[in-house]
Amino acid sequence: MAKPVKNPLKARIDSSVIWDRKGQYLFESDSGNYVWNDPFNGGDGVLSPFHGSYQDWLKLRKISAGLYKGEHLIGEFCAGATFKD
Repeated sequence: MAKPVKNPLKARIDSSVIWDRKGQYLFESDSGNYVWNDPFNGGDGVLSPFHGSYQDWLKLRKISAGLYKGEHLIGEFCAGATFKD
């Protein structure tokens, strides 16, 4: 795994994006995993580190599977988000 960055919104980090269909996205990248609460689906617009795996995220969200949304740069996908470490 690459060294984590201070702010993934400003770095060009490519990630796999998975949606829980409820308003939260999981970003899996070589620089770590992050979750974003989409403000267009009732979230607060905050991106934060997630210290767990996809399976951990599924359990936390109480879902059996997420919807894969493709490969995206975190900062472009979460335009206007706030990063909270």
